[in-house]
Amino acid sequence: MRPRQQLVGVVVLMAGVYLLVWALHPGRADRVLRHAVTIGMTLALLALFVFGLRLIARDTEARRGWPLRGFVVLAFVALVVPAFQSSDVYAYGQIGWLQTHYRVNPYTTTPADLPAAEADPMFTSTWRDAPCIYGFLFALVARAVAWAGSGDPQVTIYLFKLLSALVWFAIGAVLFAVLARERPATVSRSLYWLLISPFVVLQAVANGHNDGLFALFLLLAFLAARADRLIWVLPALALATLVKWVALVTVPAALVFLVRRQGWGRTLGQAHLALLLTALIAAPYVLDIGAFDWDGIQAQLAQPSYSLLAAVGDVYATVVPQDAGSWFAPERFVQALQLMALLAFLCYLVVRLLRSLRAEAYDADAFVEDGVVLLFALIVFASAKLYPWYFLMLLPSVFLLPRHHIVRAMLLALTLSWMLVFTGVGKARILDALLMTALPLAFVAWRRRQNKPVPLIDG
Repeated sequence: MRPRQQLVGVVVLMAGVYLLVWALHPGRADRVLRHAVTIGMTLALLALFVFGLRLIARDTEARRGWPLRGFVVLAFVALVVPAFQSSDVYAYGQIGWLQTHYRVNPYTTTPADLPAAEADPMFTSTWRDAPCIYGFLFALVARAVAWAGSGDPQVTIYLFKLLSALVWFAIGAVLFAVLARERPATVSRSLYWLLISPFVVLQAVANGHNDGLFALFLLLAFLAARADRLIWVLPALALATLVKWVALVTVPAALVFLVRRQGWGRTLGQAHLALLLTALIAAPYVLDIGAFDWDGIQAQLAQPSYSLLAAVGDVYATVVPQDAGSWFAPERFVQALQLMALLAFLCYLVVRLLRSLRAEAYDADAFVEDGVVLLFALIVFASAKLYPWYFLMLLPSVFLLPRHHIVRAMLLALTLSWMLVFTGVGKARILDALLMTALPLAFVAWRRRQNKPVPLIDG
């Protein structure tokens, strides 16, 4: 059987696994069956994905974008798979419904503030007292989707998942157009990682996470820089920031690139365009900025979860008793650790910017590398909160890096190791960060130090 036919078989079998999850997953009703289904799903999908990676090396039709068609099949099936690992998509519906039905600002008001919302099926107990923590653009998107859903929770969830699937198809189509022209020998393999990966299908479509919107705008900003369409770089980064605020860390590198490429005058004009776009999108919300639920927003953003910093904090908490005194309390230690990590990241940011200012040349590829590396460092090393879907924000853009770039290898490795989040490892404090993050990062770094290829990733 030819490799292409076998790859079609891989996609069909993956679709079958997703259908089995849809048919068998019992929610919270049966813990034993739930774990059996998710563990079996994880092992089966990883085995099929790795088998497909090996087939890609024998695929002679490298220019074809067959993973785009494969993604259509997998995404269509994943639409019916319940969001069993994350309930964020229900929060998206809540954000939109607060605006559409109750005519309130989701940054100032939560369902818990509205007595009439007590029996509303659009609100779950998980997010009842949570304000919106996303950017203003996503708040507008959530409003439009909730309006289309007309107060039906299931329809609204399907619409969010469908939107995410369409966004990822668009990302795949854009990357295919770029890579087929620049790196035709690797286009199928790159698209396979991007679109057939069970990590992407589950987190982006089945769980419906909004990180694809961020990833799309970030990718467009980088591609605008590489295509010398400089007027669109800052507006695209502004749109990414208005989905998730973390995109702000790429702006200094963008300004250095633009100023060095075209001077201050044009760069300031483009910055004004980006600010005007930001103001137009933010206008429905920022008039109430004094009433924003800052405590609720901060509580959601700062709670340590899954990260390397959270693992260090958990180790400290197991060693030091809770009544160790105010100066040595675990909570104070975690706060100090977070502060030191952010300060270290800011120092790293300054060092990279100074290097880019002093470099003899600072082209678009250097800007892309700085943007990706800075985001990766912030998300993986400097943030106390790390969820698997955060990697989706960077995944499309890493394919613009050189094939053997260490950050590219690390991110792809994390999309494999973080499949374990669907198993019991995802609930194991300390062990989760060690197995899913620290171990794959250390392995990639060791292989690079040995000047040896990383299995599967560099194959």
